[in-house]
Amino acid sequence: MRDIKFCGKRVDNGELVHGYYLYGAIKDEHIIWTDHENWDVDPETVGQFIDLPNYGV
Repeated sequence: MRDIKFCGKRVDNGELVHGYYLYGAIKDEHIIWTDHENWDVDPETVGQFIDLPNYGV
């Protein structure tokens, strides 16, 4: 079975990150969790990460 990952823009510098998406129900936090770090992301930029190769687009 394949893991479902997401990507979103970081709040601090606008860089795209991908990993697991977490939404905090207690605190209104939107986080992308990677193997190394957690990043606060803009919730309007979060979408599913499908990791397809770029065919010159």
